[in-house]
Amino acid sequence: MCYLTNLVKIFSMSRKNNLLQPADIIDNLPGIVWVKDCQLNYYACNKQLISYAGLKNSDNIIGKDDFYLPWAKYAEHYREGDLPILNGKSMTFLHPMRFTSGKEALILTRKTPLQNSFNSVVGVLGFVTPLPGTRRRQVINKLGIIDRSIRGHSNTQIQYILSDNFQDFDISKREAVCLFYLIRGKTAKEIGLILGISKRTAEKHLESIRAKFNCESKSQVISKAIEMGFVNFLPNDTFIDKVIDDI
Repeated sequence: MCYLTNLVKIFSMSRKNNLLQPADIIDNLPGIVWVKDCQLNYYACNKQLISYAGLKNSDNIIGKDDFYLPWAKYAEHYREGDLPILNGKSMTFLHPMRFTSGKEALILTRKTPLQNSFNSVVGVLGFVTPLPGTRRRQVINKLGIIDRSIRGHSNTQIQYILSDNFQDFDISKREAVCLFYLIRGKTAKEIGLILGISKRTAEKHLESIRAKFNCESKSQVISKAIEMGFVNFLPNDTFIDKVIDDI
């Protein structure tokens, strides 16, 4: 059985000599925080999460998995995003959140592996940042509709991975931005206008991608990028203020 060894050590402190209790520690962490064990059941969370989600108390979440919580409709995606974290990766996800009231919001969740003193991963630590604004949610919904059409799954919910590093695709960040737009139907001229670069520069980036992907045409590049799962990625520092505004 998997135990959150490092948390247990911290949380074993008693109130003797005014030492902190587990709830005191996690409740004083900034923002909205949760912890899952290796079975992806919630092990701990702070008051901010309970309040934000509209839950009554920690009993409504601790020991449960995402399928038994208000956001159950997104559980598969949440848990799918947890798996690479258990393998040692740290990642940031953009995805919807559903409250007990049925209302939905857009959030960023930074997930990082939780390790014990032997450097073994014993859980997932999540930090949630709410993204307020109806317009932003509408734009992300629009992007989701486009991307579900691209993937050929009209009813599939999509969560996005924010990244500055696209080495897994063997392309630079600038090339990744160009590929983002290419997949969504933009021409080299349109990409140039969006990014403030010349059409020729945009074409050079697209040509570099084509060569790296060993493709003969832009249509083949698009097909390969979709096959590789690139459609689920967003360039980290531009996805709200620039990239999303131009889809």
